[in-house]
Amino acid sequence: MRLIGIDSPEVRDPRTPMECFGREASARATELMESSEVWLEYDDTQGRRDRYNRLLAYVWLDASTLVNEVLVSEGFAYEYTHNAPYKYRDSFQEVEQSAKKAGRGLWQDPACSARR
Repeated sequence: MRLIGIDSPEVRDPRTPMECFGREASARATELMESSEVWLEYDDTQGRRDRYNRLLAYVWLDASTLVNEVLVSEGFAYEYTHNAPYKYRDSFQEVEQSAKKAGRGLWQDPACSARR
């Protein structure tokens, strides 16, 4: 599955080395979703599957906790717009700016030498 609207550091792509902050981002995503009942929301602007046949979705823990957004707001992922704007893009961009200003996660000094 791929979470809509985010790009987190790679940890499992056999073609590339693990990216900076990848372990931390993967651990946080696992922590949020492991042992939790979640529900998925699809977005017609993004389709149901990507070119690798991964399911595209927003992952909700409860009515007010969107995993995709939490990962961006805590600095474990970047906001990512692929081809077309998506439903929560403005919010994700806003929380990314807050994470940058606060130096959270990927944005902490010196978490990663190359930042987007």
